[in-house]
Amino acid sequence: MQKELKTVRGVQGPLVIVDIPEGINVKYEELAEVKLPGSKTPRLGKVLDASEDQALVQMFE
Repeated sequence: MQKELKTVRGVQGPLVIVDIPEGINVKYEELAEVKLPGSKTPRLGKVLDASEDQALVQMFE
């Protein structure tokens, strides 16, 4: 199932911290697409850690 989140909390090198709204389930090792403003091509990443309200995503590119 595809989820769309617009709540990036922070970026540290290749790691992105994302706030997860209530009712959305994010799981370890899920793949993620991150769309940057002004870019047509999304970048790929993988969920390294997920809790009820935040996820840590490692970007591949």
